[in-house]
Amino acid sequence: MNAAINTSASVADKPFYKKIIKLFFVVFFVLILIYVGATLFNILRRRGVTQVTDDPTPTPIPYEPTKPSVYADDAAVLKLEEDIDVLEKELARIGLRENDLIPPKLDFEVTFK
Repeated sequence: MNAAINTSASVADKPFYKKIIKLFFVVFFVLILIYVGATLFNILRRRGVTQVTDDPTPTPIPYEPTKPSVYADDAAVLKLEEDIDVLEKELARIGLRENDLIPPKLDFEVTFK
C-alpha cells in the first residue's frame, strides 16, 4: 500500500499531471453545481407557479348601420365596377404562362487559373 501512495505521489508531482487533475476536479465540481442548480430550479418552478387559464370574454359591439356612399348608386361607378368584373373574368380564362420562355442552363463548374 505504501508503494501505491508513493507512485500516486510521484505522478501528481509532475506539472502536466497536476494540471490534468486540477482540470478534472474543476469540471467535476462545475457539473455538480449545474446538477444541483437544475434540480432546485425544477423544484421551485413546480411548487410556486399555478397557471390560471381564463376564457376570454368578448365584449359585444352593437351593430350600427352606416349610410352608403353617395357614389353607391352612381351610373359611372356601377359601369366601372362592371367593366372591372369583365376584365377579371377574362384574365381568369386566359393562360398567362409562357412555356416557350425557358431560361438557359447554367454551367456552374468554373475554374480559375
